[in-house]
Amino acid sequence: FWIIAGATVVTAGLVDPRTRPAAILQFASPVARRPVAVALAVVAVVASVAAVRSLAADRLIRDAVESADVERSIRAAERAVDLDPNDIRLRIVLARSYERRATVDGLDAAIDEVDDARSISSLDPTVLREQARLASLRASITGSDADRERAIGLWEDRVEAAPNCAFC
Repeated sequence: FWIIAGATVVTAGLVDPRTRPAAILQFASPVARRPVAVALAVVAVVASVAAVRSLAADRLIRDAVESADVERSIRAAERAVDLDPNDIRLRIVLARSYERRATVDGLDAAIDEVDDARSISSLDPTVLREQARLASLRASITGSDADRERAIGLWEDRVEAAPNCAFC
């Protein structure tokens, strides 16, 4: 609001040079003020849209966490990720929602989601722990040597990167 109000004041020339020191108001001619005001208004609109999308994503993710219905939880989390695709915490909640399906396919979807979160923030400790946890869960379900080796490798990487990690 204040950015738009300031832009309006600058554009309309509502500031009286007699009430303020002239040096402050002489920064630009009236013609140069208009593009500045337009730029400020555009920034304000973009910031407002981003804030509204983020707020909507937060509400959807809350619904996903609180929902007892697995598919409803997944739908809400997917919509939240669509609104704010670069938020890794939303992706982790979506992965946990997929995991609640209690199937190998659901677990694979959760692993894919955590891999997407890792592509956004490759060194985030929460994402790395979640990746190792899901790999361990998959290894315990499938019992395959490849899955066990992958899980052990991920946990070894976590311990090496953070030797004092209480969760590793």
